[in-house]
Amino acid sequence: MVAHVSLRWLHRGAPGPQWQAGCGVAHLGARSIALRAALFDAGRCVALCDSVMVIIDRESRRSAALSDATRALFAPYRLR
Repeated sequence: MVAHVSLRWLHRGAPGPQWQAGCGVAHLGARSIALRAALFDAGRCVALCDSVMVIIDRESRRSAALSDATRALFAPYRLR
């Protein structure tokens, strides 16, 4: 389930001729995953987006712990 999304523009203006985007895992919690994306124009960061996903157990409809397999899948994409 998407628990939170935020978008922050650092510099506004007309779109450049070639934007670049990057994303990664900002945080692996016990029951959630925080992802961060950034948009760049000529090497300058113009926007950041953070989103938090919470793992939900379908039967109880409550948050559930991340499995070791899920952690292993996301680990290579962790941001420094």
